[in-house]
Amino acid sequence: MRKESPNKQVLMASLTYNLKKYLKFNTRKPILQAEVIATIKGKVKSNLKSTFYRVLSDKLCKLKNNGVLKPH
Repeated sequence: MRKESPNKQVLMASLTYNLKKYLKFNTRKPILQAEVIATIKGKVKSNLKSTFYRVLSDKLCKLKNNGVLKPH
């Protein structure tokens, strides 16, 4: 019975050491990264929207010039 006692003490000491280390560990919150991704996503969305409107207006102008569409 006496031989098991030091093993238990070493095991408990290592568990408490790792537990303290784990509880003190701070993770960084990726708030800044999320803001950057949201900004990039907004820029891409606005670029796609402006490109779509530009292509659409070009097509409408071509249709008006060809006489397919009548101006109001």
